[in-house]
Amino acid sequence: MAGVDADGAPVMRWVRPSGAQRRRGDPRRTVAAVTLGLHVLGQTSLDFAVSVPQITAAIAAGALTDLIGARLSGRGWIGPASGMLTGSGVALVLRLVGTEAGDHWATTGWPLFAVVAAGSVASKYVIRHRDHHLLNPSNAGLVVAFLLLGSARAEPLDLWWGPLSPGLVAAYLLIVVGGVSVNRRLGLLPLVASFGATFAAAAGVLAAWGHCFTARWSFDPVCDAHLWWILVTSPEVFVFALFMLTDPRTIPSSPRARVVFGGLVGFGAVLALAPFDTEFGAKVALLATLTVATAARSLIERAVVSGLARPAAGEGRGAVRPRAATVGAVLALALVAAASLVVAGAPARRIADADPLTAAAGPPLAGLPPGVEVAVSPTLAEMKPEVAADAERVAAAVLHLLDVEARAVSAGDGDTAAGVTVGERRQAAVAAALAVAKGKARTWEVVDPEAVTVTVVWPEGRQNLARVGVAVEGRCHDAAPPGADPGGGHDCTRVVAVAADRSGRWFLVAGVDDPLLVADVEPT
Repeated sequence: MAGVDADGAPVMRWVRPSGAQRRRGDPRRTVAAVTLGLHVLGQTSLDFAVSVPQITAAIAAGALTDLIGARLSGRGWIGPASGMLTGSGVALVLRLVGTEAGDHWATTGWPLFAVVAAGSVASKYVIRHRDHHLLNPSNAGLVVAFLLLGSARAEPLDLWWGPLSPGLVAAYLLIVVGGVSVNRRLGLLPLVASFGATFAAAAGVLAAWGHCFTARWSFDPVCDAHLWWILVTSPEVFVFALFMLTDPRTIPSSPRARVVFGGLVGFGAVLALAPFDTEFGAKVALLATLTVATAARSLIERAVVSGLARPAAGEGRGAVRPRAATVGAVLALALVAAASLVVAGAPARRIADADPLTAAAGPPLAGLPPGVEVAVSPTLAEMKPEVAADAERVAAAVLHLLDVEARAVSAGDGDTAAGVTVGERRQAAVAAALAVAKGKARTWEVVDPEAVTVTVVWPEGRQNLARVGVAVEGRCHDAAPPGADPGGGHDCTRVVAVAADRSGRWFLVAGVDDPLLVADVEPT
């Protein structure tokens, strides 16, 4: 512990824990063990897209900031365990777009992890209420980081950690056993239960009304019962409920107020994520709800204490009426809450019905050109094994579509170009074909294929739907009129996002030039 010497200078003084403290143990040790275990599992079996240098930078920055903050605030030189935990928590949730799973020693973006961790720890010394910090440090720092950086640069840890595996089972056991152990010792299990029950019920209402969001780990919108299951069984939500929500310094002190607090955060989280149709929006909304709730903690506690004091005045002969009125008020409040979820979720309802592919009719499939080799990216093999197993047919179909598109544009045939494309690809191809038809000079790049890789792309950003992507490696040149020499061209790799309609026909969706949006292949 920190103390002062005879001259008033700060010194380190270590005090032997009491017997009760030794028996009870420091909960931070359990939290540290859980987060460290999750980091190890993330690097070895769960494919977390975060590197060891990024994790180390966050922990070191958190520790250093805690040491400096304690010294400047007059607490002397204290051990930085709290700051290290905050840094570890930041590294567990924060992801930098472009960091790939398995790149364990990538140094890209480590200063960002350090800045977010340092800012998180600093918040507990700057934003204070009475004698303690107002906000959960890691929660507040992460929310600010995601709002400032946006989904193009940063993203929270995925809600879905992958199919059932020994590593995932170990992660669940680590989170649940460690979290229950810590919160039982702190008397916070009722708070966790209140959050969990309210969150699950509210998510059920939202899912029942057709809510959907897109996620980078899914080729289809996540909707209905699947959405509810993802939300209530997400390891990230478990970590949030058992370790982030239950910071003793940022929750009400009254046991009943804590139960109300947990319920408000559970309902508020679902209400906040309801308008968003991306996983990024849903995750940031979940985190931001806790930031708002901790800021309003004193108001919540005062309201609960005030509400508990009122029934005493109604005791006696008329006590039955207030009880009936209370039941009626609770039912009315539940109806209003459900209605608010339905209204808030309207923008993200049934986005799956907006699929434009069913309106198009593509050409028949053709075989692969002679000599073209087809490969399958590891990411596609994991995420979409049925497509990976049929990679040659997919590659042949897409090469045929690209050829039809190029010929249609060169001939000024907008209808044919529209028949093999959708979305922004259709708009660009039709515009080019119309320009040719009007006699305006317009070029359209084609690729003479030498090799094809079927992979995964995110044409609308890493937090939106994943699409099947086809990377074509060969010689690029401008489309030439029939009979004309296209020229020598240049070596290139072009990536196009594709999608199939319900009949199994493939269509060109968009070109993808950003390497961060393509798995396992780099466009050139």
